[in-house]
Formats: sequence, structure tokens, C-alpha cells
Amino acid sequence: MATPQTSVITEAGLQFYQKPLTAIEIRAQVNLIQEVMQAVMKKDTHYGTIPGCAKPSLYKPGAEILFTTFHVFVDPIVEDLGHNDLARFRVTAYAKSAVGVSLGSAIGEASSEEEKYKWREMVCSDEYDETPEDRKRKKWKKGRTDAYAVFQVHTNVADVQNTVLKMAYKRAFVALALQITAASDIFTQDIQDLPPEVRNEIVGEESQSVQGEVLPAEIKRKDTVPVQGSPEVAHRS
Repeated sequence: MATPQTSVITEAGLQFYQKPLTAIEIRAQVNLIQEVMQAVMKKDTHYGTIPGCAKPSLYKPGAEILFTTFHVFVDPIVEDLGHNDLARFRVTAYAKSAVGVSLGSAIGEASSEEEKYKWREMVCSDEYDETPEDRKRKKWKKGRTDAYAVFQVHTNVADVQNTVLKMAYKRAFVALALQITAASDIFTQDIQDLPPEVRNEIVGEESQSVQGEVLPAEIKRKDTVPVQGSPEVAHRS
């Protein structure tokens, strides 16, 4: 029966040894990650914080900093799982040390069926009226004081395809960084990618107002004030 492999930091980066790590070696790795976070990483660039969440979320640039710190080389493999009206990608990221030793792998997926990619708000009432019934909807959201409705149309898949691919890369890279550097006790993953109402349930916070939502650049919401003749923005207590 093979002895389980464990990793330790050396001058060449993460290396595998046929022995358990000592408490001192584990502490040294955690200390190094914390030092890099404080001295090199920048909030909202390499990591971010979600109100109510105990740990910051690691972003792809932060994952790349950790790979550089430990001399980890990443080889991503992309699978296109989409079709004409769906963009879906699976990225498997493989990590190797500076001397070519396999360190592990992680998978990230993203799809245009995700809420933040599938729908965008109407440009005007004419666009909403001319859109087929199965490609438009009225969605209720929770505001600070009461519920409100927004009128949305289906996003053109081609407009978000590249963003979906980048998100799959990001999820794979972040998962890999947390896994092989044992940084999960410092960072979390993917909470910022969840729809606001789901994210707020997880962190136990009140739902945020529409002004606090962040959408991909391709589907930035239009002005929420209805134009003349457009469906009125409905409110419900």
C-alpha cells in the first residue's frame, strides 16, 4: 500500500515527500500565505469581502499570486459542453511543481444558464413587447423596504460566451489554489458568484438593494427608470 503523499515548501516551491508534514512546516506555509496576502495582495483586486461572511473570497488574480509564490505551474484543459443556445464550459486545471511533480487538479464550470448571464433588463418597452414570450419575464426582487419587479429579456448567448469561459477558468484556478496551498482556512470561494438572494441567505445578511448588485460588463443593467410607455415597475409589499 502506497504511503500518502504530503507537500512542503522548499526553495523550488511545493514538493511532495513520503512523510507527514510537521506542525512547524504547516505553520510556515500558512504564515507565508498570510504574509503574501498582507504585503502583496490588494483588496477588491486579489480578494474581496462579502458582508457577513467570515472569510474573504479569493479571486483569480489572487490565485495566480499564490501560484507564483509557490512556483506552481498550471495547465488548464477546456471542454466545450455548449450548443447553439447554450454556452457551457468545463475547465480542468492541473498543477505541477517547478520540477514537474503533479500537485493536484481542480474543475470549474460555468454556463449561460446561470441567472446573471441568462437574463438582462429590457432596453425599452418596444424591445420587451417584441420579444417572444418564452424569452422574456417579469422577475420579483427584494428591496430594502418592499419587493419590486424588473422586466427582463433573454441574453444573446454569443454576448456572454467569453465571459462564461473566463468564469469557468476562474473557478478552476481558485479551487486549485485553495486545494494545493491549503488556503481554505484563509479564503473562501465562489460566494461572490452566487445570485444576491442566495448569497444573502448563506451569509445571513439582509437582501441588498438593486444598487448594490454587480453584473458582468456584457449585461450591465440599463437605467431602471421606466421610459414613457414602458411597463411600470411594479411594487409589492
